[in-house]
Amino acid sequence: MPHSLMDKIEQVLWVVTSGTLEKPAGLIATSVMQFSISPRCVRYVVVLAKPHHTCACALETGVLTLHLFDEAKLDFVERFGTRHGPDQNKFTGLELGETESGGVVILDAPAWGVGQVFEQVDLGDRIAFMLEIKIQQVYREFKPLTWNRFSQLATPELIQLLRDQLEVDQNRDDELLKHFASLNSC
Repeated sequence: MPHSLMDKIEQVLWVVTSGTLEKPAGLIATSVMQFSISPRCVRYVVVLAKPHHTCACALETGVLTLHLFDEAKLDFVERFGTRHGPDQNKFTGLELGETESGGVVILDAPAWGVGQVFEQVDLGDRIAFMLEIKIQQVYREFKPLTWNRFSQLATPELIQLLRDQLEVDQNRDDELLKHFASLNSC
């Protein structure tokens, strides 16, 4: 891939979950951004690809949980970045909890926040969910794992697997964008 503006951004890796304890869904996301500065009203935007099961669960429940993690949880990237679909149990062996607002929480993560979706925007290939964090927990000080740091630590095989999956996702997104562009001017 040629160098681009996207290559210059230090992307934090998040695990984003939705669904229920009985049927949790989750994935690795990098399109997560805080867009409020008030500590009394913490808001994020999370952008998810439409074909992902987690996106469908977020549309159904109106709740997303954002998890940050560090090098100690490097296995989260393989677990949530390479297994796809509602039939894949990415949560086996993890301690899970559920908040009163319905957020599925990975208690093994060093930090998490449960957000209630208050707005969503169709972007063609993705949906942007605006959410307000209702409950959050930080268990310890840590440095969130980034894609660059992960790339230094992971095996070449895992990095290649993720790059192959990214290429599949990019091709699928291109097709969705073509359809969206025919409906809207881009």
